Amino acid sequence: MNYALITLQKVRAIVEALGRYAEAVDSLETNLKMMTQGHIHEGGAVGDMFSGCENDLENMEVVYKQAQMLASTLREEIDEQRQRVKKVKEKVEKGWKSQA
Repeated sequence: MNYALITLQKVRAIVEALGRYAEAVDSLETNLKMMTQGHIHEGGAVGDMFSGCENDLENMEVVYKQAQMLASTLREEIDEQRQRVKKVKEKVEKGWKSQA
């Protein structure tokens, strides 16, 4: 597999992770809005709503860690590509010097 395809797959994975993060944020906002607007009746529903909020926060945390891990692989790839460019540049410059 070439570098461009590998990079595209990594970027897609990050975008998908961020989409899941946005869904968790939306769910959390919906739960908070319902609670603050009084859409919860006294009783068991309050516990369910807070449990839903905690679940949303946990999902956000998990997705953040996944995206962070994926982003670090891109950082590693950038560093590897930088080294490749440096080696090619040195080889080309060495060739120029030997021809001069």
